[in-house]
Amino acid sequence: MVVRGEAGVGKPCLLDAVASAAAGFDVVRLVGIESEMRLGYAALHQLLTPFLDDIDSLGAEGGIRDERRRGPDQFLVGLAALTLVTTAARRRLLIVVDDTQWLDRESAEVLGFLGRRLYADRVCLLVAMRVPSEEGHLFDGLPAFALGPLSDAASVVLLDAAAPGPLADHVRARLLDQARGNPLALVELGRELSPDQLAGAEQLPEPLAVDRGLEQHVLRQVAALPPATRRLLLVAVTQRPIAVAALQEPSGDSPLWKTVPSWFVYGDQDRNVPAGAHRGHGRPRRREAHRRDRGRLPSSASRTPSATADLILEARP
Repeated sequence: MVVRGEAGVGKPCLLDAVASAAAGFDVVRLVGIESEMRLGYAALHQLLTPFLDDIDSLGAEGGIRDERRRGPDQFLVGLAALTLVTTAARRRLLIVVDDTQWLDRESAEVLGFLGRRLYADRVCLLVAMRVPSEEGHLFDGLPAFALGPLSDAASVVLLDAAAPGPLADHVRARLLDQARGNPLALVELGRELSPDQLAGAEQLPEPLAVDRGLEQHVLRQVAALPPATRRLLLVAVTQRPIAVAALQEPSGDSPLWKTVPSWFVYGDQDRNVPAGAHRGHGRPRRREAHRRDRGRLPSSASRTPSATADLILEARP
């Protein structure tokens, strides 16, 4: 089964609960490592290491030794992995895979192949994958479960449990709106704020900080895009509609927008792009990033230029 959900929704907790409840199963865990995504079969090696002592008992059927000499054939590697796992399992076996979006492609293909061929075997495969994921199609054909956000009632319970003190009603409402049912965001927001901020006696920080690890992951994905794509993305999410041709007009050898610091105004309630991603766009361009107080999309700045000017003047040192 494939469990799909956005970052922070609680997939590792679900996997841990299943593994803990799997009485009578041997449990083998595999975690995708982002730095090994370009190393072919790195994750498969991690998964099969506990079973390598049984390779000799497979004979020619496994095909693994032959693959060492001839080079990898994806079908034979998948068949060898399937044979090794199903034959070497001493008892019922549960394979738990987390952060599947960070598996190298070769290993992901083999795992998908393996999962689609587990019928009467004593092997179960449970996979967790962040969405969206470019490699999600490699697990097509497997049963899937979408892990969505928490309900409003469950969000209140988790936030109250994570907070170090009582919450004022308006603070609770603000945090619930910010987290949108994401368990990790609820826990991070509840722990980051001081008791006075939670009680409403002290002003909340702007913008509210939500898991820096997630923010950095988003920024790494954006940074991997070509420069032209990043510019187009920035315009698409922060400005009013613009013709592509306008982005292709020559601007000289050293245009001012590349060299002179400027102001980058963004909406801190944008539901399409997190505030952290907006800040990340502003930093490389030497802009002084400054949030726009009440609004979701700064395209409205074109309709209220005086309000935008006031924001910039307010933020000046």
